[in-house]
Amino acid sequence: MLATRRGIILHSRYEGDVNTWLIKNRAAVKLLLEPLVCVILAVCFKLIGLSHGFALFFGWGAASLMFVAIIERQFERNRVRAMRDAAIEQKYFAARFHGEMNDP
Repeated sequence: MLATRRGIILHSRYEGDVNTWLIKNRAAVKLLLEPLVCVILAVCFKLIGLSHGFALFFGWGAASLMFVAIIERQFERNRVRAMRDAAIEQKYFAARFHGEMNDP
């Protein structure tokens, strides 16, 4: 909301910048660092014995974060492939339109 007031236009899929001193790659943070934090919390809750439910919650959270990151990565690859295919088709039809190629 504040970015819109300042005139900054953001993509609807923008999730923010990665600002860690350990890992600068957003994909690595989402695939490794975030699930690792959940696993550490699950182990701590289990070892300390505070709550078995919280340990399960964070353990399943780690698995689901990794699963979501893998799916998002595949969606991104599919979008890039579709964009490359569209660029190839655009060049082909532009060449046909300008008479640089014979019609089939």
